[in-house]
Amino acid sequence: MNGSGAVPSVATDQLLHPFSYTKLNITERGWGMPLQLWVQAARLGLRIREVGVPRLYLDPKRAFGGVLNDGDERLAYYRRVLDEAERSFVVPTESHRELCT
Repeated sequence: MNGSGAVPSVATDQLLHPFSYTKLNITERGWGMPLQLWVQAARLGLRIREVGVPRLYLDPKRAFGGVLNDGDERLAYYRRVLDEAERSFVVPTESHRELCT
């Protein structure tokens, strides 16, 4: 939590240069989407800056749902997302760093 009373959001505050979206291949639709995005952005040489946003979920008892309520299952899921993202994402050959700056 920062001084403004906002907490960082994981999935809603990634601010990317508009051209960057054409280079990303985000296929993960679950809680692991930010992990896939971060791996791809790093491979593209992009930077991600997280900004504070108002808390979205005010109920402290809110759960992930399904098997992700179990911490071990959630960690295994996150590791699978990271492994797949690192293994499958190939950086395009053109000089995207120049296009994104």
